[in-house]
Amino acid sequence: MGNRFTSMNTVRFNQALGKACDFLRDSPIIRESGADQFVLIRDLYGRLRLLCPTMDAAKKADLTTAWIRAIGSSADLARPLWSDCDFFDASALRCHPQLQRLTIGGGATDVPFLERGVIGADWLETSFSEHALRAGEKTPKRIVFYGLKGGVGRSTALCVAARHFAKKGLKVLVLDMDLESPGLSGLMLPSGRLPGYGIADWFVEDALDQADGTLLENMVADSPLASDWPGIVRVVPALGREESDYIPKLARIYAELNHAGNGDAKRESFPDRFFRMLTALEQQERPDIVLLDSRAGLHDIAATLLVRVPDALRLLFATHSPQTWLGYRQLFQHWQLFPAHLPLFRDGLQIVDALMPETGKTEHLQSFLQSAYTLFSETLYETAAPGVDETTVFNFSESDTDAPHAAAVIAWDRKFMEFDPNDSSSPFHTDELIQSCYGSFLGCLDERLPIDEPTSP
Repeated sequence: MGNRFTSMNTVRFNQALGKACDFLRDSPIIRESGADQFVLIRDLYGRLRLLCPTMDAAKKADLTTAWIRAIGSSADLARPLWSDCDFFDASALRCHPQLQRLTIGGGATDVPFLERGVIGADWLETSFSEHALRAGEKTPKRIVFYGLKGGVGRSTALCVAARHFAKKGLKVLVLDMDLESPGLSGLMLPSGRLPGYGIADWFVEDALDQADGTLLENMVADSPLASDWPGIVRVVPALGREESDYIPKLARIYAELNHAGNGDAKRESFPDRFFRMLTALEQQERPDIVLLDSRAGLHDIAATLLVRVPDALRLLFATHSPQTWLGYRQLFQHWQLFPAHLPLFRDGLQIVDALMPETGKTEHLQSFLQSAYTLFSETLYETAAPGVDETTVFNFSESDTDAPHAAAVIAWDRKFMEFDPNDSSSPFHTDELIQSCYGSFLGCLDERLPIDEPTSP
């Protein structure tokens, strides 16, 4: 086969998936069999191949030739097509837990798609962990704090939110999931109050089947942030009080392991293990609300928290800069390829204008809103088909104040550059200043996550 395709076109990674979709849409052989009978697979190297239903040799040869001509150098020349008969059990691929539905033909149909990457698979996962969906059990409200980049005031905003809810008499549980760059724990817990263990300890002890109740109890501590208020803030830090081996622990956190607690030794991914930890902590602490501080960037932690936490408010911290809008556009366009996935989390999305400048506020707000609306309308918002009720699709006008693109605003103030939330005499605890800078933000949280009454201690 190699001699027939020595002059094939060079097809770059960026082009290959689009060309594959065009081929799947236009191929008469694909149409005859039905696109859903094929599985498009992209391997670790970025090469593409097709898993095909059983077909006669001549048809398979024709399909192979057409496939390689369409995909060029991005095709897997050694085995461009696989058939079910090539496997002892083809259902392992056809029913793979990370199988997605890739839209082709302008939304007219879709084809199963499997991305065999080393990392990043959790951005593609469509199902929630069985621990994330605790049937019939009431779960606390959850807020995910996420930003593409650091330095946008995400941790400060989380502290302000925790204070706000504690002042209302609520029990707040905070998880510092920025494991590669833990800092929130230091803000909310003075060194003398750090618990003995942290989140990293849970993951390594869980691998040894030692993540017991004693460990959980020693992973949580009270923050003095709420010492003047009727509520309570409990913090689960990334690392514990006497940590001395953090790097080796960090290297093991994301491993997919057999969980010894399951009778069949089922392999669990990082999200599955995370939700077991979260479930156990929520059952132990019984909070009214859980605040999850995410790792910045397109990291697997961010994928788990931003995409796979059910029924959460997902705060997207943004600055009004070309880099920010470009980054979110790349992420949204990726989600756009998998429309079956979007309804699981898109209702909870909320843009946050994280650093409104001290001057030119009116012009800034108008420009930010236009950029946010353009981002959502060109990627995630849907257009109703003729005859379809517009209220049934995910779409908003630019002026809708309850839309995901209608930003919750945080006004930048230099007083918050070096603050200590645990110092009750600092400007951080001045209600007037907090309302001036965070009033819009806190109002958005209250509106989108109404909590009727605090849990009794």
